[in-house]
Amino acid sequence: MQRYGKIEAEKRKESQRKFLLSFRLKIKHLLKILESMTDKNINAPQGNGNTYINIGHAENVITGNIEKFNNVHNEGEVKKAKSATDETAPKGDRLQRQMEIMQYVSNLKDFVAKEWQSRYDDLWKAILEDTEVACVIYEPGKQQNTTFNRKLVANIIYIMCKLDVIEETNVTKLTLALEGNKDSSVRGQLAINPSDEVIKRRIENIVAKR
Repeated sequence: MQRYGKIEAEKRKESQRKFLLSFRLKIKHLLKILESMTDKNINAPQGNGNTYINIGHAENVITGNIEKFNNVHNEGEVKKAKSATDETAPKGDRLQRQMEIMQYVSNLKDFVAKEWQSRYDDLWKAILEDTEVACVIYEPGKQQNTTFNRKLVANIIYIMCKLDVIEETNVTKLTLALEGNKDSSVRGQLAINPSDEVIKRRIENIVAKR
């Protein structure tokens, strides 16, 4: 009985941890929007009912110790937070963007390793449906002439190259296949990992399980 209770507690803890990581990514995305609209600080005179926002402080809180956050906030509060931070893109838009990403990465099929040819599309679908990835890949941010996060897509392609899903590693050839232009800004992203270590690990795990 004690062992069962321990297993259930571990499951709840893991579920809550995954949500908190997702919540952190969404808030980081909102902070980026705030930064593009304001200076580092937005000050309002005290007593007028307005809010003082310190972007740097908020970033420190969000990127802080998740376990500490987990201990301070109870499950009820987490559920409220989840309902308040639902997917930023409507489902119809997300489906359209997913199709555009799938079309985009299909440009690399000639470079996919033989043993991955039949699983390449399914691999991308699994990645795009991952909770952590979905939080950011469908939002282009400040990127121009795109409806999705091409930088992250390129970072994921880099991981696939390292894990031998894609045999071609020459970034010029990959950029030409994707963009039709070897000087595209995507080129630099095809040689680096995602900036978020959580997303990097999750993509590596998805590839390893397929």
